[in-house]
Amino acid sequence: MSLLRLTKYMKELKQDLKNKTFGRLTVLDWHHKDKNGHQYFLCKCSCGKECVVNQNNLKRGISNSCGCLRSQRISETHRTHGESKTRFYMIFFYMLKRCNNKNDQSYKNYGERGIKCEWNNYEEFKKDMYQSYSDHCKKYGEKDTTIDRINNNGNYSKENCRWATCKEQSNNRRSNILIRFNNKEMNIKQWSEKLGINYKTLFYRIRYKGLSLEECYNIPIN
Repeated sequence: MSLLRLTKYMKELKQDLKNKTFGRLTVLDWHHKDKNGHQYFLCKCSCGKECVVNQNNLKRGISNSCGCLRSQRISETHRTHGESKTRFYMIFFYMLKRCNNKNDQSYKNYGERGIKCEWNNYEEFKKDMYQSYSDHCKKYGEKDTTIDRINNNGNYSKENCRWATCKEQSNNRRSNILIRFNNKEMNIKQWSEKLGINYKTLFYRIRYKGLSLEECYNIPIN
C-alpha cells in the first residue's frame, strides 16, 4: 500500500470509529499504531476514566469498559450470594480460572485446549450443580467431592459434569491408558486392582514390553 493510500485509510479509520460507543466505551480519537501494525484508540468509559484500547478488541466486543465492568460484576457476585469463601464457590472460581486465565498454571491443559465453562455465572452453576454436590458431600465428605468432566475433551457443562471422589477423578484423567478385556474397559490402575497385579509391574509390561492384558494376567506373579 502506498503512503498516500495508507494515509487515506488511516484517516478514514479514525473517522469511522470516532465518537462510536462500544459497551461503556466511547472512542475519543486515534492514539497510536504498534510495531505489529495494530491500531489503538483513546476511549472514555462511562465511569469517567480514559483508557487506550486495541481496535480489534473494540470491534469484537472483547473490551467494553476500562475494567470497571469486571470489577462491578465480581463485587455484585460476592455481595449477592455472600458465598465467596465456601468450597462450592471456590470450585466454580478455579474452574473459570483454568479455562480463562492464561497466567494460570493449569491453563495449558484447559483453556489452551479449547475447554470452556458454559455456565455464564455462579448462580447458573449453583442452580444446576449444588443439590448433587450436597448429596455427594453427605456420602463421601466435602474434601472428597470434586468436579469431574465425563468427557475430558468436553466443556464444563451440566451435561458433561459430575461429582467424583479424588480416586474416581484420577482414574478419569486423559493421560490414563484404557484397555478392553473380557468386555470391560478400564485404565491400568483399575485393572491392577481388579486382577491383583502390582500397578507398576502391569504398567511396565503393557507400556514398555508391549504385552496384552491377557498375557500379563497369565504371567506368574514371581
